[in-house]
Amino acid sequence: MLKSLGGLLPRLDVVAGAAIEADGSVLVVLEPAALIERARRPHRSPAGAAERSGAPRPSPSRSSVLVVDDALTVRELQRSILERAGYEVRTAADGLEALSRLAEQPADLVLTDVEMPRMDGFALTEAIRAHQALRNTAVLVLSSRSGDDDRRRGLEAGADGYIVKSAFDQATLLDAVERLLGGRR
Repeated sequence: MLKSLGGLLPRLDVVAGAAIEADGSVLVVLEPAALIERARRPHRSPAGAAERSGAPRPSPSRSSVLVVDDALTVRELQRSILERAGYEVRTAADGLEALSRLAEQPADLVLTDVEMPRMDGFALTEAIRAHQALRNTAVLVLSSRSGDDDRRRGLEAGADGYIVKSAFDQATLLDAVERLLGGRR
């Protein structure tokens, strides 16, 4: 069964939807017409842009990211994007699981959703900032909540950045992650 990604990723025109395999892995289904159209356009990647501008590009192969989202499809899509960019990625389904994983092995950056069971992203961010060993971990919120109050609440909780899912695409995510990790080296 193929499921649409709906409002989660409206800017990824090359993705038609996703399916979850029996083993729990996510199969992303691509849109052939959009792929052809994208292939016809001049190639522009975040890496190419950094090389052309002469800006140093961080070495993501040594940076670790913990992706926290209760939606398996979103979690696996973010993992895939970040791993392809060279990051070491672990995942958690909610804030409590994330704190447990961070206690076992800290991460350089936590990418978290807001709306999750047991502990939401705002509470997770506050807990990271309150924990002596974790307080310098970069936190990036990626949420469907687009209101100014939600963005303000995330930043007041201690998030270093806030991306609205309706504006989310691969380049935006990687640029934000690189910006946050580059500033902490």
